[in-house]
Amino acid sequence: LGYDIYDDHDYVTPNRLWCPWKEGNFTKDFKIIDKFTIEITQTLSTPFELILSNNKNRNAIDSYSIKLIVSETQASINKVSNNSTFILNETKYIDTFLHKDHGSHTYWLSIDSNDLLVKYGQGEVRDKLTIMKCKLDKEHLKNQIQYLHLKFNNSIDLNKLKVLEDKTTIKFSRFSVANHDPPLFIIKRSTPTCEVKTCGLEFSRLAEPYGTLYKDVINWRLADEFEFAEAAEAIHLSVTNPDGWCYQKLQMKSQTFGNKPNILATYLRITIGENNFAGSRYVLEIWPPLHYSPIRSHANAFGIVLVLHGKVNIQLFQSLNVEHRIPFHNATLRKSNVTWLSPGLNQIHKIINPSHDETAIVLKTYRYGKQDYSGYEYFDYIDNDNRQIKSFLPKTDLEYSEFKKEMIREWHDDIAKRNNCP
Repeated sequence: LGYDIYDDHDYVTPNRLWCPWKEGNFTKDFKIIDKFTIEITQTLSTPFELILSNNKNRNAIDSYSIKLIVSETQASINKVSNNSTFILNETKYIDTFLHKDHGSHTYWLSIDSNDLLVKYGQGEVRDKLTIMKCKLDKEHLKNQIQYLHLKFNNSIDLNKLKVLEDKTTIKFSRFSVANHDPPLFIIKRSTPTCEVKTCGLEFSRLAEPYGTLYKDVINWRLADEFEFAEAAEAIHLSVTNPDGWCYQKLQMKSQTFGNKPNILATYLRITIGENNFAGSRYVLEIWPPLHYSPIRSHANAFGIVLVLHGKVNIQLFQSLNVEHRIPFHNATLRKSNVTWLSPGLNQIHKIINPSHDETAIVLKTYRYGKQDYSGYEYFDYIDNDNRQIKSFLPKTDLEYSEFKKEMIREWHDDIAKRNNCP
């Protein structure tokens, strides 16, 4: 029950929705909570409490529970036993409290009753974004956690809190957050000196749809597809030559992500095959030297990314928010490197070509699950002024077959021009 990229269930993120307003209750019976993660995303900041309990009655004197409290002044994990509350862990840093600024914020709580471990984090549900954790004592083993209770603004009045219904998304999964982060790379096979947890995810063990997407792109070679060896050089020539189609198209796109022209904040999108947003989609992205994308999200897509030429730097972000623009992870992908994104992981990122003299070329394929595709065909991004979150409808700059013809034509025209030079 969750988004799973790997067959050992280490990197599952919540995908089961729960809406208390539709169920008419801020209490939910999960029968048994052994390993469990719950995620709350708010677009209207509201203090809340998450209570995992052995009792359906949240006010029962003899109940046992683990309680997360998040407000503008605190974030703490507590144990409640026999009507007494014990602080297990708390943080004093304001950035770990409830965020008061506008935008979307995600908070999560993970529990592993087998390891007696509880974690609290913000942003993507992953170990690296854990803010605090605590070990539970053996009393926890004597109490079967079964119920989840919620409280907003110290209230459980559904009518009073009706305004939050459209501004709060609650998801859960029956897995806990692993004690290591998912690797960013996908590799053909692991070796005794290159373990999965440090080197990458072995493609043969990828869950669907990642395995299929990986097989769709891994044998793609730019020179083979273009049917001439100088394909990358031809694209670079078009990017850097003022008379080239790529160069001119980039100039036209200089205001795509901001009110002021910024040629470095541009790239080209060349679509391959049918443009079916809800199914598989293939995009060839052209990144000129030193060009970069805005910080953006990918509308809960499953995706595989293959570097065909050059290198790109990928920065991962906790959330799409103008007040929080510091990446929590950086990685450089070189030719033939493969990475991935899922509806819950690696979604919010920025791509940069760090090279001063080499164009980077990347192939991406996306897929949207039936339960995820809601008709929202936009990528959200932070504009170049870092002031607003806007939406971008991804459009093709040119269809692949036409792009290929244009690059070959420009390449041969350049050869002819150089041969005719005195």
